[in-house]
Amino acid sequence: MQSVHFTPGSEEEALIRHGLKNTTLSAWFALNRNNEEAKKYYYEIPEHFVFDKKSCKWTPLQRKRSKPMIGRMYNVSASAGERFYLRLLLLHRKGCTSFEDIRTINGVVYNTFRETVEAMHLLSSDAIWQNTLTEAATYQMPYQLRQLFATICLYCNPKNPSELFEKNINELIEDYLRHYSEEISREKALSEINHIFSIQGKSNNDFGLPLPNPAIITLQNNINNS
Repeated sequence: MQSVHFTPGSEEEALIRHGLKNTTLSAWFALNRNNEEAKKYYYEIPEHFVFDKKSCKWTPLQRKRSKPMIGRMYNVSASAGERFYLRLLLLHRKGCTSFEDIRTINGVVYNTFRETVEAMHLLSSDAIWQNTLTEAATYQMPYQLRQLFATICLYCNPKNPSELFEKNINELIEDYLRHYSEEISREKALSEINHIFSIQGKSNNDFGLPLPNPAIITLQNNINNS
């Protein structure tokens, strides 16, 4: 899938420039403008509509599927900025007819997708970040999950990073557990996350996380080398 970068307010132009005017998303906008029934659904609509690649249109299913069809949007990293927040909005907004419509809440057109998400109070708890980590754990390696956790802490302002870390500890240390005890694995994960923070001039302490205990890691290294 081709990556498209855009600035808020110029999304349509970005699609045209990249030759992607007729995408499943722009076709969804068109569907909502012309089909009242479609407005009852979120962007993930394959149980009710089918996308015709030739006409680049969503059309109603002629008959009910024998098995439910589960729609799945492409995953977008939290570090992707506006694209991440657009994806989040598509999971919570029904019947939108344009990018501007997505950014409109109670008659107010917000400048960015993130501002729109905040206006909807979707970031009022850490549930969205927990869901992001849970989803990522199904297809990402543990080291990628640690990077994602650090990215969420650095750029997404979670309410309780420490609690988020503890809830996902098993997935965050899964690779280390193949070679080390749970205690050592935890320290190594904290050390790696702290290193990622340090690149941005931060440390674990800035997010309520304990600093890694170098004595424990040194002890394990001595055991390995003995």
